[in-house]
Amino acid sequence: MKKALLLIIPVSIMLSSCGDPAKKEISKSEPVVVAQLELDEILDVTKVSNYLKAKTEVSKEANELFLKGMDASINKNLPDSAKFYFEHAIQLNPSPNTYYELGNVYKALNDFDKSLVAYQLAERLDYSPYSNILYQTASIYSLKKDEDNAAKYLELAFQAGFVNLDKMNQDPSLKYLREDVEYLFLEAVKRGTRGTSNLETMMWMQFKRKFNIPAYPVKINGELTMDELETLGNISFEFDQFIPEMRNSRFSRDVGQTMHYGYVVGENSTVTALLYLEHSYYNGDWFPNIFTLITFNKDGKKIDKLRLEGVELKANELVNIELAKPFQLTAQILEMGYEKPMEEDGLWDNRVVSRTPISSYNIVVSEAGKISKSRIAEKQLAKN
Repeated sequence: MKKALLLIIPVSIMLSSCGDPAKKEISKSEPVVVAQLELDEILDVTKVSNYLKAKTEVSKEANELFLKGMDASINKNLPDSAKFYFEHAIQLNPSPNTYYELGNVYKALNDFDKSLVAYQLAERLDYSPYSNILYQTASIYSLKKDEDNAAKYLELAFQAGFVNLDKMNQDPSLKYLREDVEYLFLEAVKRGTRGTSNLETMMWMQFKRKFNIPAYPVKINGELTMDELETLGNISFEFDQFIPEMRNSRFSRDVGQTMHYGYVVGENSTVTALLYLEHSYYNGDWFPNIFTLITFNKDGKKIDKLRLEGVELKANELVNIELAKPFQLTAQILEMGYEKPMEEDGLWDNRVVSRTPISSYNIVVSEAGKISKSRIAEKQLAKN
């Protein structure tokens, strides 16, 4: 979706419409290798780009700072603390989600120019859904009482797939556009939704395109590293309508867990099967990720779901996945042995020292999108 929109919105528009601060950050000088970002460089487009080119690994500390920032922002309503955590997380790892959340915090602190630059950097780093960046940009211009840009970006947000009408009608930051220049507001909504019969379907299209298309066979280890999780990408909370766990009120306020894109297990004209991962920061560095297989109809409505956790009713199970062919996967269940007794020492700083195979399962998605699971007999395993 975003690539298609770039034909409508040239980069020059994005750069010029986000205010003078964005212009000042762009340089035509030759790239210089940046060893580390300074705090006053995190909104410098050129230095951020050079830093990312030189960066070779994901920072665990950056992720911890991001989670603290989310806690301060979502749970505690402490924007100053959230700003501190997000800015320092970006110093170590400039990520699209962190820039987006920092833009929201700058907005809460009425630092509108910095907010626009943060959203711009989130867009450059491929934040998804792109429609949210356009919507937030519209809200900033509304707060600045720049009605022309506010209306323009609201229209573009709808064209990009923004569908949260309740949010738009209740958002205090859009009050100026919505009430003081209502004719522009209504015109932007009308133009933005023209020819769109189903806005929710557009959101669904954005969501599923973030999943990887496998080149069979694909093996996915439940003990994915932080680098591998970073490569797969975090699922934004804006897509919570497609992830049942993220709609759970506890999870929505729980910044110790993150969801990650996985693979398209299969797709045809009526059914899409997706595999996503859940990573918990509460269970220690050595605890595996949880896989969930979920199926949707062509409009993005859930059909069925299978969460691969506690398959053999053990707390310390490792699940490895193999995608053999469309709409079919194999799950291997292993029991993990830890260096120290779990009952006494828990999981933190408790290394896995053994992985013992327990069983394997064939998991198949039917033509109607229903998921079935069958245990593979030991004789069949030996034959394979």
